[in-house]
Amino acid sequence: MEGVSQEVTQFYQASSGGERSDGERRDLAKARYMALDRYPVTDLANELCRTVGDYLIDTDRKRKNRRGKKALKKYHRATGAVIADLILGFRREKSPLSYRTLSAATFNDGPVSYRNFKSIINSLEGLGLVFKAAQGFYKRAIISSGQATCYCVSPLLLEIAAEFEITPANIDKHFACELPRTPLVLHAAKDRHDWRHSISRYRPFTGEKKVHFEPTDQTRKLEAEVTELNEFFSEFKLEGGTHRGYRRIFNLSSEVGYRWNKGGRLYSVGEENYQMLPAGERALMRINGEPVVELDIRASFLTILYAQHCQTLDLSTDPYQIKGIPRHVVKQWVEMTVGHNTYHRSWPKALKNRFFEDTGYKLQKVHHIKTVRDAVLSKHPVIAKRQNHHTDIFDLMYLEAEAMVRAMLQLKRAYGIPSLTVHDSIIVRERDVCAAAEAVTRNFKSVCGVEPEFGNWKRPATGSI
Repeated sequence: MEGVSQEVTQFYQASSGGERSDGERRDLAKARYMALDRYPVTDLANELCRTVGDYLIDTDRKRKNRRGKKALKKYHRATGAVIADLILGFRREKSPLSYRTLSAATFNDGPVSYRNFKSIINSLEGLGLVFKAAQGFYKRAIISSGQATCYCVSPLLLEIAAEFEITPANIDKHFACELPRTPLVLHAAKDRHDWRHSISRYRPFTGEKKVHFEPTDQTRKLEAEVTELNEFFSEFKLEGGTHRGYRRIFNLSSEVGYRWNKGGRLYSVGEENYQMLPAGERALMRINGEPVVELDIRASFLTILYAQHCQTLDLSTDPYQIKGIPRHVVKQWVEMTVGHNTYHRSWPKALKNRFFEDTGYKLQKVHHIKTVRDAVLSKHPVIAKRQNHHTDIFDLMYLEAEAMVRAMLQLKRAYGIPSLTVHDSIIVRERDVCAAAEAVTRNFKSVCGVEPEFGNWKRPATGSI
């Protein structure tokens, strides 16, 4: 703890003046986002929230009016949410820091109000229970990459929590995650020329994408389905991964006649959710102590795209395997091209950097994008046809997501089977794999017009599921 305290103190001093090193900026960018969605579920956690919350209230000289019973309860819960996030950030290997944008608008409809957060975090800092590692947003003179305000729990606050038997190792036992209050989200089309998207080299601008919409019978139904899945899975324990519920995010909002048929994928909330884990780590997860199996649909987008043109994708061989070109390069080109009106003239910077790190060669020289394009179109001419076709990437996302949501609801309603998804795959307990395969197959065919094929798993040769 002492080493971390010294490290954070150095960050604090640097934020007061002076230029940061590249290493310090990278460490700041690895800070954990404070979602403030944890609440106490044990007597010890509740007692910690009340004790610390009351002490903060007693030391707050700015507030003149006393809080009522209801407001006091919210303040205690907010105190716990802040403490839990700080401790969760502290225990991470990447960085002991936690960050939160201090714009009042980012707290709207959230579990903790802006006023309570500011009161709590300022009091904690004033008492030396929290270090402020970086202050402000987009203060480029101090942090040459835009960075939200970062905090770190002090050893003293950790000691106070330990008196209530709460430690970084067992914090999940004492504080549970609140399910998303707004599980249905609508995003506007991203303005590719918006200057705000290029402000930060390390953390891109993500604000103001959300679009307000008036509830209708359709949106209430969509929201109820996500809530049903969230509440059902909350009854089960996921080990080896984190899941705090889903938000279903639709894209390309329009002012008039939006049909809720663009995007619509299920996203597990929080930065450190199971969807962010590598496939190998997801395979080690357990649901209520039972091993899981992940069924993934082979070449999902290509399968749907072929079906849209009344054709069948040949899956007897790997559709992304082309002689002389790495598989991941072919797949990247397909994903880049589907949904765009024109062909890309260059590779994404991230892919070029990764290719150079892995091979030592420049991607554009070794696999020129036009050469890859010609090779892929020769194998999948349907992609070339789709340049003048109305189907875009968000249409494909919607069909895939709708099939997966229907399958997950069917598993829940008909069999009481819990499931998780990673867009084109479904994760279930090992004993539920056959039922899951049948549900996904039935609903994928109903929505997309074609039966899917699963990678690394074959249906039983005989018998019905």
